[in-house]
Amino acid sequence: MWIELIVAVCLHSAPMDCREMHFQFVEARSLNGCMYRAQPYIARWSASHPNWKIVRWKCDYGKANEERI
Repeated sequence: MWIELIVAVCLHSAPMDCREMHFQFVEARSLNGCMYRAQPYIARWSASHPNWKIVRWKCDYGKANEERI
């Protein structure tokens, strides 16, 4: 089982166009570690995707049937 960072994002130009991004968060070995280490990663992702607005995020355990990215 792995830790997953789940980020909900919406387009700035179309605020109703939202989706969830799932990232396997290898640096985190626990949910608390993910919460602590995710903020700089989210900031970098946001800076490199200026058309998207992050509306919320969380850490969770990855599901066995989900594809790893």
